[in-house]
Amino acid sequence: METIKKINTDELRAWLEAGKEVSILDIRPMSERLTCNIPGSIHTDVYEKVRENDRSAFNKIYLDKSIPVVTFCTGGKSSLVAADILSQNGYDAYSLSEGIKGWENSKINLPGSAIAEISKTVPSA
Repeated sequence: METIKKINTDELRAWLEAGKEVSILDIRPMSERLTCNIPGSIHTDVYEKVRENDRSAFNKIYLDKSIPVVTFCTGGKSSLVAADILSQNGYDAYSLSEGIKGWENSKINLPGSAIAEISKTVPSA
């Protein structure tokens, strides 16, 4: 794994308050997303693939490569692997260093218009 870019909740908040367009990608299982999530985030349940360091984890997800992607999981460890995989595929990817736990603790209110809604999942064959 090369050096992976990290972002903390304060930095992400500053991006959003400044109106910077960003894709926020939740990689946790759906059961965890249902308990709490970042409003406006894009969900893709690739948690197990990411934990296995499966480089094909994001093959069916299409994001605009001109927009930074911030990945998050529960505590920030699996999102590091996710950001690494995305970086190796040409994305400007960051890992939310504290994960959803840090996000919930910071009580950040998102300006919904700042989040890019640009994800499409390829239908299963």
